[in-house]
Amino acid sequence: MTLLDLARLLVRRAWVLVAVPVVMGATVFVLTQGQPQTYSAHTTLYTGLVSGYEGDDSDGVDYHAVKSAFDNLIGTVEARSTLKTVALRMLAQRVAAPDSAAAPLRPRTRTQLRKILPDSLRRALAPMTTARAEQSLRTALGSHPALQEAILSGTTPFSVPRLRSHLNVQRVGNSDLLEMRYTAPDPALCRQTLHLLVKEIKTRRERRQRQQVGDVVSFFADQVDSARRQLNNRVADLRDFGVRNEIINYQEQTKAIAQARQRVARDLQQARTRLQAAQSARDSLGARMDANLARLRSNESVLRLRRTLSDLSAKQALQTEGEVPEGTGLQRRIDTLRTRLSDELRRLYRLNHSRSGLSGTRIVESWLQRVLAVTEANARVGMLEERLASFQERYRTLAPLGSQLSGIKREVDIAENQYLELLHSLNQARLKRKMETQSTLRVVDPPIVPTEPAPTNRLFLVAGSAGAGLVLALGAVLALFLLDGTLRTPRRAEERTGLPLATAYPVHPETPDDAEAEPLDRVETVLDAQLLRALQTQDPSMGREDAAPDVLLVTSTRRTEGKTYVAQRLCAELVGEAYRVLHLSPHDGDESTAGMDVRTYDTDRPAAALTERVEAVRRQNDHDLVVVEIPALVERALPVGLAQHIRATLLVARADRRWARADAHALRSLQSALDADPLLVLNGTSLDALDALVGQVPRPRSLLRRRLKRWLRFEYRSPLPFSS
Repeated sequence: MTLLDLARLLVRRAWVLVAVPVVMGATVFVLTQGQPQTYSAHTTLYTGLVSGYEGDDSDGVDYHAVKSAFDNLIGTVEARSTLKTVALRMLAQRVAAPDSAAAPLRPRTRTQLRKILPDSLRRALAPMTTARAEQSLRTALGSHPALQEAILSGTTPFSVPRLRSHLNVQRVGNSDLLEMRYTAPDPALCRQTLHLLVKEIKTRRERRQRQQVGDVVSFFADQVDSARRQLNNRVADLRDFGVRNEIINYQEQTKAIAQARQRVARDLQQARTRLQAAQSARDSLGARMDANLARLRSNESVLRLRRTLSDLSAKQALQTEGEVPEGTGLQRRIDTLRTRLSDELRRLYRLNHSRSGLSGTRIVESWLQRVLAVTEANARVGMLEERLASFQERYRTLAPLGSQLSGIKREVDIAENQYLELLHSLNQARLKRKMETQSTLRVVDPPIVPTEPAPTNRLFLVAGSAGAGLVLALGAVLALFLLDGTLRTPRRAEERTGLPLATAYPVHPETPDDAEAEPLDRVETVLDAQLLRALQTQDPSMGREDAAPDVLLVTSTRRTEGKTYVAQRLCAELVGEAYRVLHLSPHDGDESTAGMDVRTYDTDRPAAALTERVEAVRRQNDHDLVVVEIPALVERALPVGLAQHIRATLLVARADRRWARADAHALRSLQSALDADPLLVLNGTSLDALDALVGQVPRPRSLLRRRLKRWLRFEYRSPLPFSS
């Protein structure tokens, strides 16, 4: 459906779109005429929950706690017990003697009050004070079912459900203010209800503050003390573990031991390398010594001096590592022993030269230096091996302590977290107690008796009902349009039948005037030309050959589809194109005109009569075209003998009917007998639907309507046919 189709549909059903909203709006307007007036009063309270009653916010504001406090306060206001107390107190004030402060009630409210309270009870309460009357009413709830029903489940202004449903309590933004608004049919009750409600809230809040003894704070204080003791115990365990295992900083200590062990291992490798080099040099010189020199190495005095010198050299090697702090005399002792050893070797040495020609003294001194170097290297290797073993032992001792230390630290962290959480909860509890004890409700805007009734929603209801009626009407119109199964438009006719459209003819008004007749004639002339062009497009050589005349079939699937009308217009158009036309009609009476003959055939036996008649006409060859009109296909099938002579077929269908299964079956039978598909002629089409074929159908239209129609069809420049 296009925008233009939608616009046409809405215009055709404009009366529905107007009538339904008007009727629904008028109905609601009438039904709401007796709607009672209501009055509304409000009051504003300062709570002090955000900044404190004195504006002290030095400790900061916990907005979550503030929100919870406001929610609790609003819940207290809307509580059933609170509203029950307010309802009983209102009744007590209205029936007790000292009621001069209460504004007078309206007659309807006084009538409701008399229905709630029996005469006996009202007379008994009249001399009492308000407090005693309230207590008596509370006691009477158990013995007066009517009073209990009126208070707890009634619909009067004195009932708890009525108070709850017409009471609105909310916080004003993020401020300390709380606004309460109440609506009632009696202005005196609006003010009285809010006044008593504020008074009851103050009383309940003060009572709760007095009864609050700080149990939560005490509980958290005890928990904090216990958590502190546990934390101290865990810290002491960690300290004792470090002292017992000589651990100050486990990570740094293990890192330092590992680095030192690596450094000692590297030094040990270097010392072993130097030892091997010294031993090789010593052995090399020893191999050069002769027998006399060799004997010197085993001399008792020489061996004694070598051992002493080796010990001192070992001490000197340890001193270089900082393990043996000795004085400066160690080096002098070593030098002295070396001198004594050299003198002893010279004394014992009897030869002046060795076997290799070197000086014996020089060989002995060189050999002695290598011996001392080996001794010092041995001492250093031994010392480094001991230190490496010590580091490894210390590392093996510290390694398993890491997991124990991690467990102790984890216990310390858990104890610390528990302590901090409990400490935070304690501070929150203290803050909450401080807010609740410091905040006192104050009336900023006291309630007053309203003088003007509250605006009603009558206009809104009327407008809403009218809008709902419009939506309902639109939905109904669109639903009927979408559920419409008629052929209706040329496009839908092609979709439903599956046939190409040749043309469509409009609906003729029953009593057309001259202003309508002339445009319709112009439109039909164009449609006749379209019909002829469709036939010529399907068969360009139709009627132009010298052979026997071509046969054009005009039929329909049902009766009263307009076959005769279409056949007559086709014949007239063909005659206008200089064809010699014969119209074979099942209707009685022959009417011939210039260029066109009209003949009938026997409808009692149409198959044989029609076939014989057509064959006789073709043999005579006095015409160019033969237009054959046959009855509806659902009643009589196409004559078999006639099918072989048919050149083109026109299937006429009315636009205001459905395309049923019988129509489709008859069409399939026709298609099976013909060589080419029929052309569809839609009869009785609305003028709006013809716009798709001929442009804008000439009808009286305003300039605005013509422009709107062009815009809906997205036509902005090109002129339309029949626009003048």
